[in-house]
Amino acid sequence: MAGISGPRMAIDDEGAAGGSPRRLRNRSVTSGPALWLTLLASLLASCMLPAAAQAVGAVYVANAGNANVSQFAIVAGGRLSPLSPVTVEASIPPYGPQAVAITPDGKSAYVTSSENTVWQYDINQATGALSSKVPGTVATGNGLPHGGIAVTPNGKSAYVTNLTENTVSQYDISPTTGALSPKAAATVATGKHPSGIGVTPDGKSAYVTNSEDKTVSQYTINAANGELEAKSPATVAADFGPTGVAVTPDGKSAYVHNAGTISQYDIDSEGKLSPKAPATVPAGLASGSDDTTPIAVSPDGKSLYATDEGNVSPRVLQYGIDSEGKLSPKSPAYVESENVNPTNIALTPDGKSAYVTNALGKSVSLYDINPLTGTLSPKTPAKATVGEFPEGIAVGLPPVAHPTSTSVSCSPASVVAGNSTPCKATVTDTASNGQATPTGTIDFSSGGPGSFGSGSSCPLAEAGPGVASCQASYTPSATPTTPVRYDTITVTYGGDYLHTESSGSQSVQVLSIGLLTSGSFVIGDQDATVGNPVTFWGAQWSKLNRLSGGEAPSSFKGLASTTSANPPVCEDDWSTSPGNSAPTPAAPLPEYMAVIVSRKVNKSGSVISGSADHVVVVKTSPGYAPDPGHPGTGMVVAQIC
Repeated sequence: MAGISGPRMAIDDEGAAGGSPRRLRNRSVTSGPALWLTLLASLLASCMLPAAAQAVGAVYVANAGNANVSQFAIVAGGRLSPLSPVTVEASIPPYGPQAVAITPDGKSAYVTSSENTVWQYDINQATGALSSKVPGTVATGNGLPHGGIAVTPNGKSAYVTNLTENTVSQYDISPTTGALSPKAAATVATGKHPSGIGVTPDGKSAYVTNSEDKTVSQYTINAANGELEAKSPATVAADFGPTGVAVTPDGKSAYVHNAGTISQYDIDSEGKLSPKAPATVPAGLASGSDDTTPIAVSPDGKSLYATDEGNVSPRVLQYGIDSEGKLSPKSPAYVESENVNPTNIALTPDGKSAYVTNALGKSVSLYDINPLTGTLSPKTPAKATVGEFPEGIAVGLPPVAHPTSTSVSCSPASVVAGNSTPCKATVTDTASNGQATPTGTIDFSSGGPGSFGSGSSCPLAEAGPGVASCQASYTPSATPTTPVRYDTITVTYGGDYLHTESSGSQSVQVLSIGLLTSGSFVIGDQDATVGNPVTFWGAQWSKLNRLSGGEAPSSFKGLASTTSANPPVCEDDWSTSPGNSAPTPAAPLPEYMAVIVSRKVNKSGSVISGSADHVVVVKTSPGYAPDPGHPGTGMVVAQIC
């Protein structure tokens, strides 16, 4: 137990509360009443909060000094992002929340309070946010504080320690509402000053640390009604000031955080504890108590972490667990805590992240867990801000993921190389109900040569209910040997705390051609076959071009001087003046250029007109001049539309 824990009520030896929240510091381990007061000061530092959000869940932190719970989504890299609302009420001042537990299905959360109640919440399955159940609280025993809380793996029972009453309250959990109700035997006796409680993964046994007795009570969980029944023997020895208890995922080993040591036990087939050899390993002072903190075992069962707030330099201890379940310090043996009083620990179910409350730092420290060694290293950023005197912390299940669809639209969908086309990515929440706006970024990529001007990613912004979008401009590079190509633009959404990943794509036509200053040349539709030689300009244009709609007027020399787009687009109308009266492009022409294909050319007065039934790319030949006596010729090499 260490230096300083969270705010607490002053309590006499009979458990009567009075005064205002206070802090205890510079405590030392003693026996008798002084010991339990020391433990009491640290017990309230225990509180695990459920998690919600993103693929690995959410984090909930009990703020004893603000009588509320901070709630966060776990986002990319295990970082924490506040949910909405940022906090929920969890006590009536001057009392404060202490410990937290989440049901295995991730639908309910329970928070113990020093006002002798358990606050109960529904967990929003879309966001992970907490909302009060009806009723909002249920009574505990009268022996505050209530630093230990546990839920059975089948989600049918919950247990809460009552320190000065020397009991554990036991509850049924409603299968429909998740609400708590006292069992037929509302409490069960423990040793003196029960603090932490843990349940085995098979749900058959429970263990309660008794801080004054220096023992661990062991119980069988009745398979029919979930009530605790004392094993024989009813207790096993621990060391001074046992608080937190943790059990390995295989249910073969248990560990108890004492004041300066960690007791390690084998669990036999009947769920009974027996000391390993050695019975204890050195540790720092314990700092809190509940079912998983201030001590926690990694999901793979290979590592154990314990807080040490009593050291000159606050730290988190880290141990390896060998094949026999015995502990040995890792290298390094600890990581220093950035803030004063590291108290309680929560780990993500995927074993990638650890979170530690700092009772005097108004913060939670964030750590990465090395997948090979299990050692901790600070994340960036290394902490998240919470309320006053954060004590309990827990990680809950991720919310029900919402499926998404992602699409991209580039306009124009045909672009001349070297020019840009804006590409808009849209992500839609396709859940059948409760749609929420996707957040995060979109990554753009191209299947052809080119670049995205402002970068290959963009942040999403809300575009409507359940819809978000952003855009990037794509600039393709020229490929002269392939005057017409199709670049596939792919957009990828990586998902967020609520939404699944998705992707979409669109083909962009890229024209590696040169542009005329204005207008376009024209050829007849019956000559517009790839590989055909064509005449697109000259005095004999009407005789050299075949049109399915009839012969063109002889005064048309092949230039459509007025078009709506450059390069021309299909189904566009064009017009010009007879002969070479309209401004004619100067020589030389581009090596590759877009040419209109028309099936009919009309003349009305001084206006010649037609429509772009198709557009092709022509590779031009030498010899062109603006004078119709110097014809423009070439070969059709590709069709644009």
